[in-house]
Amino acid sequence: MSNRRHIHKAVKEQLVFMAARMKSCAIAHVTGVSQRTVNRVIRLKRLTGSVVRVPFAAGRPRLLNGIDASYLESLIKRTPDLLLTELQSELQECRKINVSTQVIHNTLRRRGFTWKQVSSALTHFAFEFITLKGQPSCSQKK
Repeated sequence: MSNRRHIHKAVKEQLVFMAARMKSCAIAHVTGVSQRTVNRVIRLKRLTGSVVRVPFAAGRPRLLNGIDASYLESLIKRTPDLLLTELQSELQECRKINVSTQVIHNTLRRRGFTWKQVSSALTHFAFEFITLKGQPSCSQKK
């Protein structure tokens, strides 16, 4: 078992300041912080310029990157009344990306889009209309 405790950033900065004039074992004795922690903080400051580690990115990587999100935005600007299922099929056909409608919903919400819900009957009609239309709205040059 470890007996870890949070050490505030200001205390870590003080440890680095004290390291310029004292040995790490003396700093550990005076501050009550282990010598290993003092050495780790000093090394981190020397390597990164900061006394705390900041994660590169928090959480899971996004399934849709910025280019994909911009593509969705361009589709919406061109045809503002597209359904999530239509956006999903456009991503599949033109960008070869297979994601759920929830991922598209979350991506657009992060980009500041809002929408109104459509009844299921209208959704079915819109789906039939798109199917009869036939052609995807993207053009792929060879």
